[in-house]
Amino acid sequence: MPSCGYGFGSSRMCFMARSSDGEFQLEEDILRQALKERNYETYVALQQLDPGNFAFCTKICSKIITSHFCIVLLNQSAHRERPDIKIPNPNAHLEYGMMLSFHKHIIPMQRESETLAFNIYPLDTLKYRPENFKAKVELVIDDAILRFKTKEPPGRPIGPASEVLKYMSFRV
Repeated sequence: MPSCGYGFGSSRMCFMARSSDGEFQLEEDILRQALKERNYETYVALQQLDPGNFAFCTKICSKIITSHFCIVLLNQSAHRERPDIKIPNPNAHLEYGMMLSFHKHIIPMQRESETLAFNIYPLDTLKYRPENFKAKVELVIDDAILRFKTKEPPGRPIGPASEVLKYMSFRV
C-alpha cells in the first residue's frame, strides 16, 4: 500500500467521534465551544461531505492522523423502532479503534448512567453527568493541549552555531 502522505498532528484540530443521533447535540456544542475558545477546529466525520473521494480515507483516517488529539463520545444510541433498547454506536467504536492504533491522545467520554461495551471497559473513560459535563470537558481539553505542546524531542537542544564551533575548537 502506498503511503498516504498525511503528517501526524499537523493541524490544530480535534477529531470527534460520536453517534449521529440528535440526542448528543448538546455535548457536541459544548465540546465545539470549548475547543473554539482554545483556537482548535473540531472535525466530526459524519458532518462532512466529500463526494467523489474515498470517504474512509479523506473523512476519517487522514483526519485522525492530522489531529492533535481526539475525543470519542461512547454514549449508546436508542434503537429506531424500540427506543427503550440502547446500543453502542459501531462507527464511533471503529473510529475509537483507529485512534488507539495511531497512538493518539484520546479523551473517551460517556454518561455516568451508561456502561461501556465489554471490549473497551478496561480503558479509562471520563464519566459525566449533564451538570458537570462542561467543567470536566474544559479540564481534559486543557490537559490534552498541554500534553501535545510539551512533547519535546529526546536529548538536549543544540545551541547556536558559534557555541558549537567554540566547543569543537577546544576539543581538538
